[in-house]
Amino acid sequence: MPKEIDTAITEFFAGDLWKAVVEGYGQNLDQLDFESPDYAFLEKLQEDVWDFSAAKNYAQMKSLSEALVDENGKLRSFTEFRNQALMINTDFVSNWLRAEYNFAVAASQMGARWQQIETNKEYLPLIQYETAGDERVRLEHQDLEGITLPVDHPFWDTYYPPNGWNCRCTVRQLSTGIVTPESQVSYPDIPKIFRINFGKGKRVFPPGHPYYDGLPESVLKQAQKLRKENG
Repeated sequence: MPKEIDTAITEFFAGDLWKAVVEGYGQNLDQLDFESPDYAFLEKLQEDVWDFSAAKNYAQMKSLSEALVDENGKLRSFTEFRNQALMINTDFVSNWLRAEYNFAVAASQMGARWQQIETNKEYLPLIQYETAGDERVRLEHQDLEGITLPVDHPFWDTYYPPNGWNCRCTVRQLSTGIVTPESQVSYPDIPKIFRINFGKGKRVFPPGHPYYDGLPESVLKQAQKLRKENG
């Protein structure tokens, strides 16, 4: 198993995903006052991006190491390994990174929205769940459409969007409205790793993501060292 991460690749992942966060949040750290709540929140998102990027690279390198041998434990030829490596790198650097970029935009956008919700909840005490309203909306997300509950209701600890990869759902904050009776509140079975409020948790990516499985603590230390070196 790899003992260290690849600095250049980790920096590439972090740079790309940080662009997504800035796009979603609508502000960058250098645009904010150091002592502002937005700065503190965005700094937490930056830390999370670097942790995730390092974990992603570690998982990539682990997959490449495991690809040296086939399913029978036999050492692969160079050509066989190269073909496996190409598929692995295409997933990590292209296919999955695209989905992760989109998710980072959505999570940071909804994180910024959550800060506004908390600030304004005295005058706008309700939140209403909204889907994109088209045929691409997942069935479990359709079940959440229109649910209206107080800002501090525990429902939002689990079902505040995004609730999955490429989720386009959002919320509206309301001054008045009909609160959904508890008997009519839907609790669909969304993937476990997305059952968190990214705004409350000040995160971009789910802490239960498979990239973190078996991740050495030293990798996270490397991640934060790189973050500081990159400003």
